[in-house]
Amino acid sequence: MKTDNIITGHSLTLMSGGFGWIELTDGTNIAGYVYLTDEDPLPPDRLGNKSGRNGTSPYVVMHQRFASLSPMLKILTREKDLRIRLDEEADSKAFLESGRGIVASGGEEDPRII
Repeated sequence: MKTDNIITGHSLTLMSGGFGWIELTDGTNIAGYVYLTDEDPLPPDRLGNKSGRNGTSPYVVMHQRFASLSPMLKILTREKDLRIRLDEEADSKAFLESGRGIVASGGEEDPRII
């Protein structure tokens, strides 16, 4: 199964203890989350609530190291035509993409900001 969601906005939540997330939205719908953690190894990327916030498509959950917070926020504020996608047939890796191509990928083996 492939899920591909458009990103039109985001919000940031940081918690003490080195954990936080970026909520990615498409209008009023949740497009995905980027969980920020230093857990090792990173949890696998996955799909969230199959019905979504407003009965729409499922959202994508991507995991990144907390050190990637600054580059991730730069990507979210500067890039245009962003989308987050998950391909469950390709080892359930999540990708953050712009019209130019992949700008970040998640997954346990090779999490990175590109």
